[in-house]
Amino acid sequence: MELELVQGPTVALPSTDQPSWLIGRGLDCQLVLPDPGISRHHARIDWLAEPCLVDLNSTIGTRVNGRLVDRPTTLLPGDLLAIGPWVFQLRADADRIDIADTRVALAAPRLERLLAFCLHAGNLDSEIELGLALVETARQVSGFSRALLIGMETQPPAVLASSPAGDHGFSRALVDQARGERVVRLRRFEGYDASESMIQLGMSSALAAAIEVEEERVACLYLDSRHGEQTEQADIGRICQALATIAAMTLTRLRHQQRLWQQRERIYSDLHDDLGARLLAQIYQAPTPVWAENARLMLKDLRDVVSQPSQDVRSLGQVLAEVRTEARERLAIQGVGLDWQLDVDGFDQALAKEQASSLSRLFREALTNALRHSRPQTVAFRGEIDIDRLLLKLTHDGCTRAPAQWRAGRGMASMRQRAARLGASLDWTLETDRLSLLLTLPWPPSKAY
Repeated sequence: MELELVQGPTVALPSTDQPSWLIGRGLDCQLVLPDPGISRHHARIDWLAEPCLVDLNSTIGTRVNGRLVDRPTTLLPGDLLAIGPWVFQLRADADRIDIADTRVALAAPRLERLLAFCLHAGNLDSEIELGLALVETARQVSGFSRALLIGMETQPPAVLASSPAGDHGFSRALVDQARGERVVRLRRFEGYDASESMIQLGMSSALAAAIEVEEERVACLYLDSRHGEQTEQADIGRICQALATIAAMTLTRLRHQQRLWQQRERIYSDLHDDLGARLLAQIYQAPTPVWAENARLMLKDLRDVVSQPSQDVRSLGQVLAEVRTEARERLAIQGVGLDWQLDVDGFDQALAKEQASSLSRLFREALTNALRHSRPQTVAFRGEIDIDRLLLKLTHDGCTRAPAQWRAGRGMASMRQRAARLGASLDWTLETDRLSLLLTLPWPPSKAY
C-alpha cells in the first residue's frame, strides 16, 4: 500500500517500508505537514497487512472518507485521508498486482453482482428483504461458506438473516470488535487469541463489516469459513465494505421512509378525529338536505384521504362496490332512484391506492354534477368488457344541455386528470334526453403502481 497526495501543498512522502509513520508538523515526524493548524504529533499510520490509522488527540482532527476518526481505523485501498488542507488517497502497491492472477478473472463477475445488488437495493421496501439480498450476495462474491447479517441494536446481538438459511452460530467477539472498526478481518487467527466460540465453531477465517446508520453502527455483515471449507477471495474486505455501505444507504432510506409514514399516519389520525367529528356534527345538525349532503361529501373525502396510507392495494371490485354503496345513500337522500346493473364480484384485479382514489372520486364528482345541475329522477350504472377494454357508463335522465354547449370548468378538468391517472378516457354524450358519461379503461388494467 502507498499514500498519494491528491490535494494540498506539496510534501515529501516517506517510504512505506517503515513500520509506522508519525504525522504532524513536528520535525521528528516521518510525514511532516507544515501548517499551524496541524498538531505537532497529529496522527500515526501503522503499516500492517491492513494499514491502521490512529488520531493522536489532534486539535482539528483527522478524517477518513469525510468522517472524523475517534478510534483506530483500518485503511483500505481507495480511502481518502484528510488532515488540514491535505488530502491523501491510499492506493494498492502496483508491484503486488499480478495480471495473470486468477483474481482478475473473478473481478468482472463480482463487480456485476455488486452492481446488481446496488440496483436491487434501490427497489427494496423492507429491512427483511434487504437482509436476505445482502447475505446472499455477500456469500456469492466472497468465497466464504456462510454469510450472516447480525443486528447490533439489541443485547445479545441477533441474527437477522443468513445464507444458507439455518442456525450457524457466530463469533460474538468479532461482532463486538466491529462496533469499533469498519471492517474486522481475521486470517487463520495468527497472533490472535481465539475465543471459545471460535474454537468450538472451528473457524479458520472470518470478517465483519459494520453497517452504520446516522453515525450509529446498527448491524454488521458477518462471514466466516471453518476447517475444511474453501477460503475467501482476495480483497474481499473492500468488496464487503462496499456491500455494507450500500446496505447502510438502503437502511437509512427505509428508516427515513418509515418515520415519514408514521408521522403521516399521526397527522391523518388527528385530522380524522378532529375535523371528522365536526363534519359529523354538521350532518346531524344540518338545516337542509343539501347542507347535510355537502357535509357528508366532505366527510367521505376526508375518509378517503385518511385510509390511503394503510391500504396500498384494493381490487377493482371493492372500489366499484364502494361507489355503488355511496351512490345508493346519496341518491336515496335526494329521492332519486339507482339502476345498478354491474356484478362487481368478478373484478378482482388490483388497483394501487392512487388508482382506487382516482376512480371513486371521478364517479363521486360525476354524481355530484348530475344532482347539482340536472335534478334527475333516475341514475343508471352499467358496465361491460369489450375485448381489451372495460366500459363503465353512468347515465341519468335529468335536464341538461348537449356537451358541445358546455363551458369547461375546473370540475371537468379534474375528472379528466383522474381518468388520465387510470390510463382511461372520458366521453359525454346526450341521447334522447339522457346524458351518459362513458369511462373506458384498458383491460386488463395496467399493473398497480
